[in-house]
Amino acid sequence: MKRIISYLFIVIPLLGSCQKKYNAPPYNEYEAGLRKLPLETEKIIIPKEWEKMDSLSFLRFKEINHIIIDADSIPPWIINFKKTKTIYSHFGRISHIPPTIEHLKEIEKLVFFSQKIKSIPKTICDLDKLEYLSLWSNDIDRLPDCIFNLKKLKVLNLIGNNIIKLHENINQLSNLEELLLDGNQITELPEGIYTLPNLKEISLGGNPLKNPEEIKKRFEEKGVKVLLE
Repeated sequence: MKRIISYLFIVIPLLGSCQKKYNAPPYNEYEAGLRKLPLETEKIIIPKEWEKMDSLSFLRFKEINHIIIDADSIPPWIINFKKTKTIYSHFGRISHIPPTIEHLKEIEKLVFFSQKIKSIPKTICDLDKLEYLSLWSNDIDRLPDCIFNLKKLKVLNLIGNNIIKLHENINQLSNLEELLLDGNQITELPEGIYTLPNLKEISLGGNPLKNPEEIKKRFEEKGVKVLLE
């Protein structure tokens, strides 16, 4: 119930306000061009100046399935794009992923590269169709336990974070094929990681591992490609 209420508080005021000012001149050339795009447009770029733009310039699109965020924050109204399959953002200052991301049920790929994200909201675990999650070069030190509910996840990229320990239940990611963990603070691996049924590649370079050669041997015995450098 709390989630529904918070959702309404975000969406209704936005829709109301943007409808009132839609006839105002566009903020810049990008917004002017955005208003000329056909309603069937499937891909949009959200620029740094999105807060100064009329949100209806974006929300009028109903077929968006690919979003590029070229901004330092994520617009709250992004959850209205129910058909979105991919969200991509790189080299910004995004500090958090909003919990309301759970409303994007069709998401298959999330990429937030070189941002300022410190934690992953638990609601990300409700994205049942998520296959690819990349949080390369952020400030994350742990994963929410529920992330192991993402049964369709095939690629998990956590390169360049501050992760110290992995949960034993990581073996529940039954479809995981690539696990990229370079540049963290991991010293030991949980036993469960060796029983990932579909793992094909794991990278662990730049971690202060206690027994790197033993780790490599155990994975190679299972036919898993191991990268330690």
